[in-house]
Amino acid sequence: MVANHPEEQDLIRQLESICGPDFVSTDQAERAFFSHDVYRGGATAAVIAAPADPDELAAVVAATTRAGYAVIARGGGMSYTDAYLPICASTVIIDSRRLDRILEVNTGDNYVRVQAGCT
Repeated sequence: MVANHPEEQDLIRQLESICGPDFVSTDQAERAFFSHDVYRGGATAAVIAAPADPDELAAVVAATTRAGYAVIARGGGMSYTDAYLPICASTVIIDSRRLDRILEVNTGDNYVRVQAGCT
């Protein structure tokens, strides 16, 4: 865990308790990677968190906003529009890869409902 301020260390501990320590990253290279789109980079986010379900996602957002940090949802990283680039370092990026469940396949009406990280 790498954090510059006690408040950030507390937030990281909270996120690790929600998602598990394997799904919260403060690694500099990973944070830099997640803070870039196809063409540009923003400020390097403080933390990357990967919740596994809607309850974890809600808890991550609540803890992050309570700490005064911005929340950015990131999908596959193929944006060309700066859509998920942090504008400040006090940002937590939500990695949606673990939100990968198929919720419904409706063959009668030809649609599916899936979570954000489903491919």
